[in-house]
Amino acid sequence: MGGRTLSKKVLELPEGTDSETTLQKFRDFHRGRAVELEAIFKLGRKIDEKPTVDAYTKLGVILLANGFHDDARARFQRSIEMDPGHMAALKNFGIALSLLGDHAGAVAALHRAQEMGPGFADLYYHLGNAHLDRMELDEATQNYLQALQINPRYADARLRLASACVGYLLRGKGDLPDFKIRELEERAIAESDTAAQLNPKIRNRTLLMAQDSLKLKRYDEAYKQFLEVRPRYAPRVGDEVVFFFTLTLLYGSEGIDLAMTETTSKN
Repeated sequence: MGGRTLSKKVLELPEGTDSETTLQKFRDFHRGRAVELEAIFKLGRKIDEKPTVDAYTKLGVILLANGFHDDARARFQRSIEMDPGHMAALKNFGIALSLLGDHAGAVAALHRAQEMGPGFADLYYHLGNAHLDRMELDEATQNYLQALQINPRYADARLRLASACVGYLLRGKGDLPDFKIRELEERAIAESDTAAQLNPKIRNRTLLMAQDSLKLKRYDEAYKQFLEVRPRYAPRVGDEVVFFFTLTLLYGSEGIDLAMTETTSKN
């Protein structure tokens, strides 16, 4: 739109796909994606006419999952204005702020949500991310460890813990004793390998590059690559799809192309 990218997704093609087939797949994918986005924003306009806290929160998650961070932030903010104690809205508001670069605001919002539900692993995980963005490594590590204490199979928390270990190596370059360097390197490799075992999507080319850079003591490269292994935000599988259909049932599907269901469910 006007030279601005609205949405990006990865399309995987089998090896050996010819150029004509590739072009057609891109066209089909683009068409389906355009239908999805149009449906989301039509639904958003309906909710704006008759808003509720729950509807704004669910719509915010849909927008966040589709990369519309500022639109999501606005919906979460409206939810909080309507109900200041709504934990899900506060948590997701903090996530949106973090994605938009307002890390101080993110930490404040996530702390408020944490006070209402300290037992949720993802709250600690996202709070850790907000601290990691500011290179507050002690605070980030503490939150990742707390998330893993609640859910030891939290793959993304293990991956970010590995990132924090590399962050210590990057920050302490030249000042850390050899035994500490080895300890951090080994912990980063171990945590990232465990994360990949728990979630096969993590074992990708970027992870292998990050581990190679770490072994070569290229900590700057390794840190950036570890952060790129997984998206900064990934909703629970299917949440945005379930929320979309819940909201269309509540607000009606007139004017919304439900053909988006087939595309969304496949992706």
